[in-house]
Amino acid sequence: MVRMLKFIIFACVLAGCKNTTYLSAEEPYSALIGKCYALAQDSFIYENACWGLKGKHLISTKEQHICFSEKVGSIKQGANFVIKDVLQERYGTWGICPQLQANVYLDEIGSEVVVNVPICMAFERLSWLSEGYGYVWEKGHAIELNSQYAVPCFER
Repeated sequence: MVRMLKFIIFACVLAGCKNTTYLSAEEPYSALIGKCYALAQDSFIYENACWGLKGKHLISTKEQHICFSEKVGSIKQGANFVIKDVLQERYGTWGICPQLQANVYLDEIGSEVVVNVPICMAFERLSWLSEGYGYVWEKGHAIELNSQYAVPCFER
């Protein structure tokens, strides 16, 4: 029994004791749910290959990254996506990563898919989080997308 407990603790430390907390019902994040954004650049949807990012698909303006496996589709500048959930994911010894999940329509498959909008600074080259957060995000901090990647639909 003690041996099994030691193994579980070791595995948890090795994997970073990852867990997910949904923040969608909490302030200030509840105001983001249902909010529409328009893409400021052409973007791509990829199969997610990073364990630290929750969700099957990632949206990005980048063409290559370690977190991408297969390209699912592309989305033109000006296309809309709607925020569905706000999460915080425990990310190993790094800390906590905020994450947005959104619905976006993909012409290639003829339906909506849920995508992870990358805002975790652990993946800074992918992050759409507005500048000024540095590498530290904590629960309670606002989430604002960088206008280089997306703007609220009414600002187009």
